[in-house]
Amino acid sequence: MLVKAEQKYIRISPRKVKLVTQAIKHLSPREALDHLKFLNKRAAVPVAKTIKQAIANAVNNKGLKEEELKFSNIN
Repeated sequence: MLVKAEQKYIRISPRKVKLVTQAIKHLSPREALDHLKFLNKRAAVPVAKTIKQAIANAVNNKGLKEEELKFSNIN
């Protein structure tokens, strides 16, 4: 099941955000959040916020378990 979350109007260049997303795309969402806490990039904060939003959407709206989630596409 596909769960989507997006963040609009971030005042950071897409290239800088892509550096952060490329670093975490192979991790599970919970591991990605742990990794983003220690990543020294400004784009890590909005990316973490979006991942938290996607997890909350999956758990509350779709009834999925947090342990079973994984990234299919992250841009």
